[in-house]
Amino acid sequence: MSFTIQDCDQGFTLVETESGQSMHSRIGAWKEAQDLYIAQSQLDHRLATQDSPLVIFDVGMGIAANALAALEIAQASSYPRTLKIVSFENRLDGIRTALNHPQHFPWLEKHRKKIELLLEYKSWSAPGVEWSLFDGNFFDELKSAHAPDLIFYDFYGPKTCPTLWGLNAFERLYLHCKDQHCLLITYSASTAVRSAMLLAGFEVGYGQPTSLKSESTLASSKALSLAHPLDPTWLEKLTRSNAVAPLDQPKKEAESWIQKIRSRPQFCRSLFNNRESDSSLQALDSNFQRRMR
Repeated sequence: MSFTIQDCDQGFTLVETESGQSMHSRIGAWKEAQDLYIAQSQLDHRLATQDSPLVIFDVGMGIAANALAALEIAQASSYPRTLKIVSFENRLDGIRTALNHPQHFPWLEKHRKKIELLLEYKSWSAPGVEWSLFDGNFFDELKSAHAPDLIFYDFYGPKTCPTLWGLNAFERLYLHCKDQHCLLITYSASTAVRSAMLLAGFEVGYGQPTSLKSESTLASSKALSLAHPLDPTWLEKLTRSNAVAPLDQPKKEAESWIQKIRSRPQFCRSLFNNRESDSSLQALDSNFQRRMR
């Protein structure tokens, strides 16, 4: 597999030659990691609590921007909670290409040693942090991984890899993490992707925008736990959409999918207007409002 380097508004990314798929949006790999994944996960707040190790699934590691951004947060202070990152990536040519161009990826170059060890031994650790790599099929590898607290879902886009964004994929992921209060973060705001998440069992909500995207998506394994869930207004738009069905399901069954989505707890108005109020939700709401201004 070959890649070309693409100039971004802030830094660079890689583009897969065969598919033409870019690994990141025009804001660049490092900026995207900070804005979409680190900020929305409130990672520093989570690490500051006395608890069992915090597990992140870094799904679609790519050139490791999301994982490294999380590692930098964890190593910037003496947090009481250990960070465990589990990266899934079966195409390692990308990160090897990026390592061969340190002038374009300086944020990657400063972590070269740990990445080389990760690629060779499939693990790397330091005080307070552990990083492991699964380089096989994601859903095969998933079976042997502990349930996560956070999921950075960053595969290639739905048009390039539709099976990774379909109902079957999210059902398997939900079953793996449903007993854990898990937050999934992804750049995609696709209607079909959100439908698949809802049908799989997740609560799904609006994520923060970036300079190039008006929305991202958050999904939680815990009902009624998102500060900004998809609401009846989104549901009304869904009924007029041509992208109701998950990408791996028959489009002709759109009405059936709508009825199933409509029955999800987050669209019950009595529940929607009486969502739990706690410090984490209030913090999410405050941060969301600042980003929307």
